[in-house]
Amino acid sequence: MKPPDREPTRDELLAMAFADGELDGEARRAFETRQAGDRDLARQVAEYHALALVAREMAAPEPADHEWRRLETDFLHQAGGRLGWFLSALGALGLTGWCVWNLANSDMQTLPKVLCLSLIGGGGLLLLTTLRARLRVLPYDPYTKVNR
Repeated sequence: MKPPDREPTRDELLAMAFADGELDGEARRAFETRQAGDRDLARQVAEYHALALVAREMAAPEPADHEWRRLETDFLHQAGGRLGWFLSALGALGLTGWCVWNLANSDMQTLPKVLCLSLIGGGGLLLLTTLRARLRVLPYDPYTKVNR
């Protein structure tokens, strides 16, 4: 395997591609022929295969597609998500309103009031700007049609 301080060689890239099953047709046959006559190349492919196995074992198992579909139709999941978002939005709006009300009616000096209101207004403006940007690019997002 290559040290981390240099770019991989062409043979290392081919060995990685072969181990990942990315070579097909003539390229795969040519690499298999080279590998049969080159022990170092065969060893390198074996190391990449072993690394792929270790990585696969370390990855958490993903739920099957039918589990995702069943979860999407589960009433408690749907209701819990909607209620959670509603309560979070209500709490954020209520807390913001309460802070503004208390700041306006407090004996605090003007500068801290202005700074606190600027912080609240700036955070709200950033939230709205981010939401607007996300909604504008949503039609172009290639992942909206991906299940999961």
